[in-house]
Amino acid sequence: QFTYCAFIEVLAKQREFDHIWRLIHEMDEGKIELSSVPFTTLINGYGNLGLFHDAKHAFDAISHFKIEPNIYAYNALLNAYMTSSKIYEALESFYMMRNVGFSPDVVTYTTLINGLCRGGECDKAKDILDDMRRSGCEPNKLTYTSLIQGLISVNKGSDALLMLKMMLKN
Repeated sequence: QFTYCAFIEVLAKQREFDHIWRLIHEMDEGKIELSSVPFTTLINGYGNLGLFHDAKHAFDAISHFKIEPNIYAYNALLNAYMTSSKIYEALESFYMMRNVGFSPDVVTYTTLINGLCRGGECDKAKDILDDMRRSGCEPNKLTYTSLIQGLISVNKGSDALLMLKMMLKN
């Protein structure tokens, strides 16, 4: 499986998605244990190109192959949605992830906060930051930086300054 996944990673960088799908089917037919890793690679590859429908298809395929998606697959899907400015879909996936028992991590929260801020939804991003803290997940510098930049971009300099002070305090 490791060799296949390494090859899939290379193919994703070359945007050879059809070849990746053939390898996934070959792994499945050859009884090589599949995990969510090749699918997460596909989700990331599609997402980086703004192909969120294809990213969602790759995510859904995980269950088709009777594999449980992991936090990395969910984070890749969230990033794919946010890269395409699909805020509603990203939030829907975020809540779905929680409903099936996954606890968001710092990557999950930072992806949401960054995407919300890029979409001008800084108040919602602040709500997500509050949720993050309540859940016991500590924001990192990237989390705060995303929010600070977003607040500045919507002319909320005083809020950005408060976030900066909070970041420096933590």
